[in-house]
Amino acid sequence: QHSSKSVHGDKDGTYHWQHSRCLAWQISIRHCCQLAGPRRMSVERKYDGEYCQIHIDLNNSGADIKIFSKSGRDSTSDRMGIHRALWDSLELDTAGCKFKKRCILEGELLVWNDDGRIEPFHKIRRHVKRSGRFLGAARDSPVELSEHLMIMFYDILLLDDIVCGLETHDERRRQLQSLVRRIPGRTDIGSREVINFSSFDAAERLSETFAQAITQRWEGFVLKGCDDTYFSFNRSRPFIKLKKDYIPGLGDTADFVIIGGRRNAGDEHELGIGSL
Repeated sequence: QHSSKSVHGDKDGTYHWQHSRCLAWQISIRHCCQLAGPRRMSVERKYDGEYCQIHIDLNNSGADIKIFSKSGRDSTSDRMGIHRALWDSLELDTAGCKFKKRCILEGELLVWNDDGRIEPFHKIRRHVKRSGRFLGAARDSPVELSEHLMIMFYDILLLDDIVCGLETHDERRRQLQSLVRRIPGRTDIGSREVINFSSFDAAERLSETFAQAITQRWEGFVLKGCDDTYFSFNRSRPFIKLKKDYIPGLGDTADFVIIGGRRNAGDEHELGIGSL
C-alpha cells in the first residue's frame, strides 16, 4: 500500500493534512492489465529516492519552505541541500512565481551526478542528515564534487485555495508542468508514458516499455489512472506498482567473471564438439 493524506481547511484558511491509505498493488504485467481495465493509465517511472512532501507558504516576510518525510516527520533542516533548487524552480519571491499564497507538492529526493545520471539510493545518506547528523556514512568515501541533490516532482496536492487532490491526474500533471521550472540536474518532473488499456496492443506496449526500463536498470513503474483523483478509496481503481522483483525470473541480477576453467578430452569426444 501507498501512504497518502487527506485535507480539510479551517475558517482561518489553515490546511491540515491527515494520514489515510491509498491503494497501490504490487503485481505482474498480466495482473496489471486486469487491474487497469479500460482506463487510460499514466505509466510513470518509479525513482529510487526519498519521498518528500513540500509545503510552500508565501507571506509578508517571504517564502517559508517545509519538507516532510514519508512518515510525516519535519525534515526541513535535514534536507537543506535542496532548498536553493526549490527556490529557483518555483521562482519564489519573483514575478514569475505561479501561485499567490501556498502550494503543496510531492516529489522524490535523488542524488544527481553531473555525468548525467541518477546515483544509487544509498548515496543519499552522504547528502542528507537525520535529526542533524549524518548516519551510516562514516565509512563512505567523500562526496564527489559532481554529486548533488535534486528533486523529481510528480504530483501537486494544493495550489493556493484549490485542493488539487480532488482533480484528475491529467489535470494535476498540467498544473505541475505550469508551476515548475525545470533546472537540469536540480529539478525535474518525472517521466511518463500514457497507455490506453482499452486498446488491443496495451499489454504489448506495457511489456516493451517495461523491458526498456529493465535494460536501463530503472526500479520500475507506478501506473495511475489519467482520469482518477489523488484522494480515492475505490478499491477497483488503485495505483499499480510494477517492478521486476514481482515477476519470476526478473529479480535482482548479478555479474560474474570466469577466472579459470578445466576441460576433459573424453568429454569433448563424447559430446562431439571437437577440440576446445
